[in-house]
Amino acid sequence: MAHIPGNALAGGWRSVLLVDSRADDAQVEAQLDAFGGKLGGPRADLASLVGEVVAVERVPILHEVFEASGRLEAEGMVEAAFTPIQSSPDGSTATLYCSAFTTVRGRRPISASRYATG
Repeated sequence: MAHIPGNALAGGWRSVLLVDSRADDAQVEAQLDAFGGKLGGPRADLASLVGEVVAVERVPILHEVFEASGRLEAEGMVEAAFTPIQSSPDGSTATLYCSAFTTVRGRRPISASRYATG
């Protein structure tokens, strides 16, 4: 989870990293290395935008996907449902290509249609 003050690409994000409580210590360290940018690649690019990691929290995490829709829950922290963006007026699925926020070139990103924090 992150607070992004203004332009997302300007950096200065304040983040709380949520790690599944079922992860063992080695898995937690691997995730922290990856999302902390130590392993390079796209996650290092993302990590460069984070100005401060406020906390690392271990919580039960549920992630379900069916076709292009899904659900994410970090117990007591966040609940989100995801569906593809629908274009108007014909209802077709919108696509974004080469977006700064798409990790797989040429693939549709999935956006949150609703969310609530606890």
